[in-house]
Amino acid sequence: MENNKVLKGCEDPKGIFSAFREDGRSIHVEAHFSPAAPEDNEHPLKVFGRLSRLKFTIIDKKDTKKKYCEASVQYDKIANMRKTGDYAFNKIMDAKSSVVSTETSPAYTVRMTNGPFRGMTPAEIMSNPGNKDTLNKHYAFLDENCSKYPNNKKQMDAIMDAANLMKEGKLKTVVNANSFVTILEAVPLPQIYRDGVVFDSATSSYIYQKREDKLCPVNEIEIVCDTSRNSPYIVTISNYFAPVVKNKENGKLNAIKKNMADEVRYVFNLTTAEWNSFMEYEKIAEEIFINTYGFNMQKEAEKWFKKNREGIIA
Repeated sequence: MENNKVLKGCEDPKGIFSAFREDGRSIHVEAHFSPAAPEDNEHPLKVFGRLSRLKFTIIDKKDTKKKYCEASVQYDKIANMRKTGDYAFNKIMDAKSSVVSTETSPAYTVRMTNGPFRGMTPAEIMSNPGNKDTLNKHYAFLDENCSKYPNNKKQMDAIMDAANLMKEGKLKTVVNANSFVTILEAVPLPQIYRDGVVFDSATSSYIYQKREDKLCPVNEIEIVCDTSRNSPYIVTISNYFAPVVKNKENGKLNAIKKNMADEVRYVFNLTTAEWNSFMEYEKIAEEIFINTYGFNMQKEAEKWFKKNREGIIA
């Protein structure tokens, strides 16, 4: 080759979005789409096969152990993810045009990240006297898991700050702004194998890998939007091992999360611009796929309709 130059091709041909941070973390999304297979009882006019998915990977170069976490979103969840993401974006725009509170105390600024009061500040929670017992239980839960999740301490301090303000008669009544929107609910998906390829899917019963302790690899992804943040779209990916059982009625593989072990969890926050860019490129990837396979899927639908009508299929 001239001048001994090696031409470097595309290293991530299925990639549709990436974002990078200065601390060495990054997130990458790939579109792994496959056409519907009528011979496997898939509907050709849906175009996308049941194993079509978006693959999310969060990389942390500073992590000396695993360095990455990955999980997939099945294609049939993408439409709702898009609509809910748009709803969250509209709430962000509405919040920017509303009056901003001048309170700086943690009681008014720190929001719960899990549990029954997720997305609410302690001031919002304690403005309703009926929340007292549940809040006490949630505080105990945060305290119990503080060593595992250090961010719990910040939330506990905010709750105590609100309690002290209430005791002094200084806590202002705050209406719940409902800043938290769940875009994609976390669902444990066991890893399955088909033709030597690993998938995250609870919709199939293909062979899955087990360790010596009979625990199986499980991937899980959650996407939420906290409209009060500068980078509001929060992607959380967990990889762990757990027992997996097959549902006798539908054949699905279900992970028993309460018995999980060796969890690795990464979180990546996206700005509104990054989220909108991701969703736009995902839409383009869908359009390319439909333009490529759509016409043939129409012919497949006609062919199988004719076979069914003529009674060729038993």
